[in-house]
Amino acid sequence: MLTINLNKSIWAMNFNCGGCNGCYTELLLTKCPVFGAQNAGIKYVQNPIHADALIITGKVIDADIPHIKKLYRIMPKPAIIMALGDCAESAKDYINVDYFAPGCSLSPDKIINEILNAHKSKRNKRDRHNKTEREINDDE
Repeated sequence: MLTINLNKSIWAMNFNCGGCNGCYTELLLTKCPVFGAQNAGIKYVQNPIHADALIITGKVIDADIPHIKKLYRIMPKPAIIMALGDCAESAKDYINVDYFAPGCSLSPDKIINEILNAHKSKRNKRDRHNKTEREINDDE
């Protein structure tokens, strides 16, 4: 069922670490009908049990890491960790970030494109992994 969900849409959860809140504000704007994140297949959820992606905004500090790791442990796998904006680049020092969207402050259109790119990138990696497993099983 998770595979079907990942092929059709992405359910994203945001973790805002603070800072100037520019990326967080722009991320909130993507929820508006003008930009239409839902039309692009992105649904924002507040519960990590339902999330396919964790979007980190703001400057990540030591105090944020336990919370981010706890959210990630709760999320169903495969899950995407995405750092949104230049401030969130500091997350790479603490955790494995699957996708980094550079920029300060990204426009809502660019955020939607970056989320979809992260989703596509993760899906392609999963498909390559599954193909490799099938090839190994076929050889046996």
